[in-house]
Amino acid sequence: MARINVTINGRSFEAEQGLTIFQIARDNDIYIPTLCQDDKLESYGSCGMCVVEVEGNNKLVRACSTPASDKMVIHTRTERVTESRKTALELFITNHTGDCKAPCSLTCPDNLDIQGYVGLCGNEEYDAALRLIKEDLPLPASIGRICPHPCQTACRRALIDDDIEINYLKRFVADRDLNSGSPYRPEQKPWTGKHVAIVGGGPSGLSAAYFLLREGHDVTVYDENPEFGGMMRYGIPMYRLPNDIIYQEAQLIADMGATLVPNTRIGRDLSLDYLRENFDAVYVAVGMWQSIPLGIEGEDLAGVYGGIDFLYDFCVGRPLHLGKKVAVIGGGNTAMDAARTAIRMGAEEVTVLYRRTKADMPAEEIEIIEAEEEGIQFKFLVTPVSLKGQDGQLQGITLQNMRAIPPANPGERSKIEAIEGELTELNLDSLIVATGQRTNLAGLEDIATDRWGLIDIDKATYRTSLPGVFAGGDVIDNGYKIAIQAIADAKHASYVISNYLNGKEVNYVPDYHVVRTDVTREELLETFTEAESAKMEHMSPADRHDNFHEIAAGYTEVQAQYEGDRCLECGCMDYFECDLFDQFNRYDVEPERFAGEMSDFDHDNDHPYILIDPNKCVLCGMCVRVCDEVMGVYALGLADRGFESRMLPAAHRRLQDTNCISCGQCVELCPVGALQERRPVHKQVPLDSVHTFTTCAGCSFGCSQILESTGDMLLRALPVENCAVSGGLLCEKGRFELDRFLPANENRVRRHMVRHDGVLEEASFDEASLSFTRGAQALLTVEGADKLAVSISDEYTLEEIALIRSFTESYLGDTKLYSLDYKKSALEELLGSDSSPNTFNEVYSTDLLIVVGGDLLQSHPMMATKIRHAMKEGLQLGIINTQDTLMDKWTTELLKGDDLLALLTEFSGPTSELGQHYRKAKRALLVYDKDAVSYEEESKLLAIAQESGHFGSTGQGLIQLKANANSQGLYDMGVRGSREELLKDIESGQIKGLLLFGDSDLPEEYAAQLNFLAVQATKQSPTLMHADVILAGAAIAEKEGLITSSEGRVQAIERVLDTDLDSFDQLRYFWHHFDRSDSEINLENTRETVVFYNEDYQGILAPDQYAVWTKS
Repeated sequence: MARINVTINGRSFEAEQGLTIFQIARDNDIYIPTLCQDDKLESYGSCGMCVVEVEGNNKLVRACSTPASDKMVIHTRTERVTESRKTALELFITNHTGDCKAPCSLTCPDNLDIQGYVGLCGNEEYDAALRLIKEDLPLPASIGRICPHPCQTACRRALIDDDIEINYLKRFVADRDLNSGSPYRPEQKPWTGKHVAIVGGGPSGLSAAYFLLREGHDVTVYDENPEFGGMMRYGIPMYRLPNDIIYQEAQLIADMGATLVPNTRIGRDLSLDYLRENFDAVYVAVGMWQSIPLGIEGEDLAGVYGGIDFLYDFCVGRPLHLGKKVAVIGGGNTAMDAARTAIRMGAEEVTVLYRRTKADMPAEEIEIIEAEEEGIQFKFLVTPVSLKGQDGQLQGITLQNMRAIPPANPGERSKIEAIEGELTELNLDSLIVATGQRTNLAGLEDIATDRWGLIDIDKATYRTSLPGVFAGGDVIDNGYKIAIQAIADAKHASYVISNYLNGKEVNYVPDYHVVRTDVTREELLETFTEAESAKMEHMSPADRHDNFHEIAAGYTEVQAQYEGDRCLECGCMDYFECDLFDQFNRYDVEPERFAGEMSDFDHDNDHPYILIDPNKCVLCGMCVRVCDEVMGVYALGLADRGFESRMLPAAHRRLQDTNCISCGQCVELCPVGALQERRPVHKQVPLDSVHTFTTCAGCSFGCSQILESTGDMLLRALPVENCAVSGGLLCEKGRFELDRFLPANENRVRRHMVRHDGVLEEASFDEASLSFTRGAQALLTVEGADKLAVSISDEYTLEEIALIRSFTESYLGDTKLYSLDYKKSALEELLGSDSSPNTFNEVYSTDLLIVVGGDLLQSHPMMATKIRHAMKEGLQLGIINTQDTLMDKWTTELLKGDDLLALLTEFSGPTSELGQHYRKAKRALLVYDKDAVSYEEESKLLAIAQESGHFGSTGQGLIQLKANANSQGLYDMGVRGSREELLKDIESGQIKGLLLFGDSDLPEEYAAQLNFLAVQATKQSPTLMHADVILAGAAIAEKEGLITSSEGRVQAIERVLDTDLDSFDQLRYFWHHFDRSDSEINLENTRETVVFYNEDYQGILAPDQYAVWTKS
């Protein structure tokens, strides 16, 4: 291939002639965006995102469809290119309907993944919910008690009934974790050697420590108080937030490595200069600890307290003399805390004075309700004028009566004006002023402040006027932050600080999100039904008014699951991999300039695996093309023209009524979430999950696969790009039938069972395994070894099969090995081995391929896909079959009839045109599914190949496909007793007892004939009702080991989910029960047993050997 030289962004590259600009840029790590390019498809640049400038060309060109030429000079990041891409994105967004993220998450100052952890609660994945929360929030148990939850005000569930009790759920999973005995500790990056000083141990300071520790930095937190927690510890009463909760959460941060230094004030004990000299960065989060005075006459009288001063003094045990009559000025949570503390201290009459109406009070509604329940009185529309006293002690207050002026717009507070001449007098013993707080920056005077006396920062970086000094929390912006806002500052500032310590300068820039604003109650009720929120138990007013016990009891697990289940799942499931979202956040999009009418297409979502929303479609066309060009199924199309154009199933039918084979290629290529998979979990939750590279166990083809999981849930299966077996694709079995890898909860065998007096009862593993082995020994003793059989599933790993065989031969005498999944093989009879003579990729090395019997697009779709791809390179296809399949559309060379053996006889004769083509072909292959042909038909196939001379070399012979993940490995491990033989031996009485390993199908009538049946299984089945012992085993996603594909490729399956039902461990227990030695049995030495049984597997013993074949 000729070579060319091109220049991209000033860098010169040599490349093959014929490659596109996009391909050359990508191969040299130069990023060019695209929403419509995939290597499986021919590129034609429909999205317009890949435009670049080429010198000498006045027009922008599309990089993905423009071949590069010699000496071409290309620019990918010019102003003109950027503006073009930005315009394209803005046009996409203006007709892209949906919510990138749920409104609750967007409203949360810390942008917690609320839909994620609420949905996880609905799925009873509480540990995973806690871990997800702690990605963004280090103090969930504390915040779950005191946050005013702005997220809940945005919850769309309130359009139907009650908003989701998000805060209660946060508290539930956090308390559960704290009470677990081993609270969650996040992973931390390796130590960087950088040291950060944090001034202030409140929510912002502690959170900054947490985030910086996770990044591997050393952190020291200084606080002037004896305990950490800041205002949460000293400003919020224990009946709302117990001290031990704050202490535990602060201690978890200390356990991560933070040095917490109490009783240390900057300016008194240490200087800011000292911190700057001895640390690599400083984060200031000193909060607002000074009450703002009223500025009226008499404020210096004894008995007048600032709100935060009062709460602090009470918390540290300083003597307070309130008297009988107490008033609190203010309408926020601090005023409520002060009033409710006063009543608990013994005040007989507590009155809250507020200058506006009750509806205008900023305090949480529950705080107001509970205060009223406790006997606190409220006086609205009054403002203080003066205080009076005697001998320096407060005696009363004069109030100006106010008039409320209704707000002009919904959501605004009332305006007020004084009612001239109307005053109110109140006799008081104490007054608590809770009208605001301010900061004290003593010792931090070198840092520049704004006009409000707060620290002046750069809002994108949290940098102060001093290099290396950052600030967050109440001490910046406008102050008066709720705790979750202070924590958000810490998270964002820590991101900037960590990069600063690593020598990078970054800004914190919030993402742009597409948001729906037109959702109505009527629309929601089309999908959801009313279900009011779970009510948390609270102490009664009579039980709580005279003590500081925590009022709210917390959710029960039943309540938490119920409340999580109420979530409407507003956010897009494609959020974490949406290419459109990624692109419009790379550019400063302003879609409002193109705003107009948006599409509103009806769509059906009854397909079992695939969700369609044409209102998100950007018309890239990739779904239609991959269905047509790659899969040859033609299930999707583009309908109508212009503004009405959209992606739809073919002929306007429902997708499930088309030829769709559920391969998922359309979902995989969709860049915007218009096509998504339906997750196999109760609550559909978009999650940034764990990805495990493994091998698909859906059939015997051996495609590479990525399994996505969170907690104990298996969420999705994804193809692996450039997989040598599949070419980066997956079929329905590998993509959607996840119960193959992890049975659904309702079908799962989770408990060990033993039959007592005719009844199966739950048992411990020890009891069940003893019953398993003792039952086998008893039958051996009474009936003899020839009456006991062992059956092994072909979905077990090589190691499991080898261990079972070894165990059987060592301790069960002449017990015979069978498999209910094994079928007698003509290949074995005639060639000495039941192994495919030819490999899968030989379809690219032959001239004619004939598919015999079955339906490859259903049983082995990846083989069908390989065939279609080879046809584009010149392969000719013939089909011999008794049934019609979609593959019939790919060729005109069809031989059809009612009897496959008769068709093969006709094919081998002189009159068959397809047979003549086969015999004359230079190279030819026959491909068949072993389960779809009989022994006689397989024999005939082999004879045809041998007689024609199309046998024994590359591209000449037969490709045999087996059914299950390790069908080939089962045979290679010497398990040769077939299903037919086992059933015949049970029926004849030759077999009296059976040890059944795996979920193989044993018909009930045969199970009922056995004197002893012990089963290791993962799925419920009628057979289990006849078992004497049931061991709950591990599913495929819970195992690790090796399997062998039909073509002899040995591949690893990796453990995706942890389990206490490990099948290999159970087998190891059986061995030790009989052997009674201390010899270790593990995967490594069991692989030596695999090689003992079949020397062709010698390669698996080599370390780091990933390409092992059992034949050359």
